[in-house]
Amino acid sequence: MGHDTLANHIRSNFNLIHHHKWSLGEINEMLPWEKHVYVELLNTYLKEQEDLARQRENDHKSMMNQLNRRRM
Repeated sequence: MGHDTLANHIRSNFNLIHHHKWSLGEINEMLPWEKHVYVELLNTYLKEQEDLARQRENDHKSMMNQLNRRRM
């Protein structure tokens, strides 16, 4: 689950609280497997958003390259 150390457990809780606005109470009330599922879903979502942003950036660069070639 990524909580192989106390430091990783605390880091994971901090990220959920600070970046995703979950409360410590909400996190502590979860069963360990439930927290694991939510963290995995969140990781998947963030990776998908990263991939979409990268694809948009590549599409933009490609479009700009095509425009620059036409101007020459």
